[in-house]
Amino acid sequence: MRIESVQVLRSVGQSLSDRLPRSTNRSILIKFCLKNSSLIFSAVSNSYNLHEVDLEPLDLLVIDEAAQLKECESVIPMQLEAIRHAVLIGDECQPQAWVKSRVSDEAGFGRSLFERLGLFGHSEDLLNMQYRMHPEISSFPNRKFYKDQIIDAPSVLCKKFQKSQPYKGISRGKFSNLFLQQQYILRK
Repeated sequence: MRIESVQVLRSVGQSLSDRLPRSTNRSILIKFCLKNSSLIFSAVSNSYNLHEVDLEPLDLLVIDEAAQLKECESVIPMQLEAIRHAVLIGDECQPQAWVKSRVSDEAGFGRSLFERLGLFGHSEDLLNMQYRMHPEISSFPNRKFYKDQIIDAPSVLCKKFQKSQPYKGISRGKFSNLFLQQQYILRK
């Protein structure tokens, strides 16, 4: 079995030898991987590095947390060559992009591309099912920010999930603190 595995690995190596780089230089290997990838995941701020690589044209760009990015940040990956479609994913109810300068803020430099496209009438779709929070925790933001449009997924409603999640007076780190903050806000 071991001999057969080694033989298979050698034959794979030989068949790919003309396609793989011979270098061990990190920069060359990264460029090789990017050039031959069908999916690339990158933070928006690091996507400027992709401009240095001779990439095949990208059909689709997905920008996550788009409502929290300043418009100028979203433009960085959108300048990649031959992007045909862009999908912005974000939540307008979360804190918006922040700029330190009052002048910049007044000039609208804190605005996100997500917000600008909404102002121009581009359609938005609300993803209305939440999969992370216990229903007692999700009820407050749902009511306060989303006009009761968010549905708790069956997975968070099942007894197994509810038993596995600490809440109501059980002090366990951030989860418990989040619940206490909700209680505080509700009493206000």
